[in-house]
Amino acid sequence: MDAQKETKRSSTNAQAPPPDMGNSGQDAEKEALSNIKQNTGDTAKADASATYDGHTDISNKIDKKSAPKKTVGTKRKTYGIIITVCVLIVLLLPLSLFAAYIKNYDRIFPNVYVGTVALEGKTAEEALSLLNDQYYSEKIKDLTIPFICEDSREEIPVNDLEVVYNNKETAANALSEGNYTNLFAKMGAYLFHAAHRTDLDPVIQYHTVALNQAIDAITAPYEIEPVGYTFKLEPNQVTLYGEVDGIKVDRQPVIEEVERQIKAMQFSDVVMVPKDTPPAPLDFDTFYAWLTNEAQNAYYVKGEDGKITVAPEKLKCTVDKETVQNAIDAVKTAPNNTVVFPVTTTEPEITSAFLQEVLYKDKLGSYSTNFSGSAARINNVRLATSRINGYELMPDEEFSYDKTILPRTYANGYQAAPVYVGNKVESGLGGGICQPSSTLYCAALYANLEIVERHNHSLKVGYMPPGLDATIAQGVLDLRIKNNTGYPVKIAADASGGVVTFSIWGYNPENYSVDILRSGGGNTFHVTRVVKKDGVEVRREKMPSSQYQTPAPKETDKPSE
Repeated sequence: MDAQKETKRSSTNAQAPPPDMGNSGQDAEKEALSNIKQNTGDTAKADASATYDGHTDISNKIDKKSAPKKTVGTKRKTYGIIITVCVLIVLLLPLSLFAAYIKNYDRIFPNVYVGTVALEGKTAEEALSLLNDQYYSEKIKDLTIPFICEDSREEIPVNDLEVVYNNKETAANALSEGNYTNLFAKMGAYLFHAAHRTDLDPVIQYHTVALNQAIDAITAPYEIEPVGYTFKLEPNQVTLYGEVDGIKVDRQPVIEEVERQIKAMQFSDVVMVPKDTPPAPLDFDTFYAWLTNEAQNAYYVKGEDGKITVAPEKLKCTVDKETVQNAIDAVKTAPNNTVVFPVTTTEPEITSAFLQEVLYKDKLGSYSTNFSGSAARINNVRLATSRINGYELMPDEEFSYDKTILPRTYANGYQAAPVYVGNKVESGLGGGICQPSSTLYCAALYANLEIVERHNHSLKVGYMPPGLDATIAQGVLDLRIKNNTGYPVKIAADASGGVVTFSIWGYNPENYSVDILRSGGGNTFHVTRVVKKDGVEVRREKMPSSQYQTPAPKETDKPSE
């Protein structure tokens, strides 16, 4: 049976037409290809492709046709890479050269000017030389700046402003223009400056105070200061006064115009126009917080004129915000620009009435000495005394006799008179000024003030018991006294009728008094200050001792220093 099947299969194979004749041949070919794909291993593939009447396997044909296509694509890619590299070299080479140039570029960029001075390509030193030739104060010192305000015209000499052109700084500014540390930023800045002009101002300095004073002097007749909300605190009420506009000249544009003209070195009319100017707006929250804060004591304050006055206390006001805001709104339309609104007030512990009452109420201490001598000496005594009269000291403030009476010069009114030099008497400017200082020293002892510095003379003096004198040497020896009372003190001084008197006034609530005890003899003396309260001793204080020299031969008379 199997033999018959094999015979039939062989017979069928023998009778099959060639594969290139008819569809049956194509089917056989496809079957052969299918068998080839199913086989594994290189030997099976080779045997399968070699069968079927010597026909070549189709897969071999496909491989042979595709091989040339891969070779052409590779060549094209290679050419593309080469072309790209060449283009990049062409583009990047100039950029690299430019970057190297800019990296080492240390001069001023193109198109940089200061006024009419072109600084392109210049070093800092070269730029400075060019600027010095153009900008210097001597060039404008004889010119004037015309100021006009309303119907007034004033010309201010430029020389009064002490103008200085800082050309070194201007050159540095020009060199730094666009000169960034980042290379790419510096490259971009260079290209920008190459296409655009840059104008720098010369750097100037001038006397700003002098300019402002000149502007103030010209505008003063036409200006009125604006006034913001003001108020007066009284027991259980506040009187509120509304805003009042002023008339002012805006200083800033005037100053800017003057600076522009100085930089240009050309001067023309500077017109100043007074305009209505409102006061600064009220910060309601700040005002309300101050109004309702705790009460503040009155206090003493010393003005620039050396006089001490009382600054008023601040009452604490209890009031709601709505009441205060309504008052502010109402005062804007009030006929007399005034509104009164109720509050509950609380006074502080120390009021202005109290401080005013006790100011210089008590005489703390006083001392007098007799003076005589030459006209020059009498002049010096009176002059020094007059310069101390009325001197006021705040609590903890220190008084210097040497500084207060001014340097002893002819210009300050002093004359030559006898003075102590070692153990001799000689003539010197200001002879006699030590008598007021000694008299003041004793008054300060009795006033219970702190003695910071005191020195005795080299020889005893005839106008003062030994141990109580106080000598002065300009810039070297001084009499310094500190107000340690807690209240202001005032020195009253007088030199008339041959008597020098110093009195120190203040406030003595503790009822202190002072006794002075002296001891010693010969050339050495000691002083003790005994302080009493209501007549009872509370403290003893040793003052600086005094050691005197023996007068030189034939100088036995006591000089009148």
